[in-house]
Amino acid sequence: MKAEHGQLFSKSDNYDEDDISDGSDPCYAQLLYRCLKEAPDRTMTLKDVYDWVAQNSKKASDPSNRGWQNSVRHNLSMNKAFERVSPSTNPGQKKGSLWRL
Repeated sequence: MKAEHGQLFSKSDNYDEDDISDGSDPCYAQLLYRCLKEAPDRTMTLKDVYDWVAQNSKKASDPSNRGWQNSVRHNLSMNKAFERVSPSTNPGQKKGSLWRL
């Protein structure tokens, strides 16, 4: 499935792995899907998502794309495939909300 800018996906949608790994920089929804799919329990903090995107995408290093973190937050919030989860109260757990696929 090829993602278009602004397109929403649900948890039941399938992403075409070829679209994600063809060498081009995928749209944010595909990138975040891949990020969370690779995470333990398919869950990450926002900071960890930022770090993953910075390491695995050209979006963070593109000087003309200064709002990439805002785009990450927007896509996580607006896309039905991603769910915000309250943080655990376990000692040693990172603070902040978690995002889950």
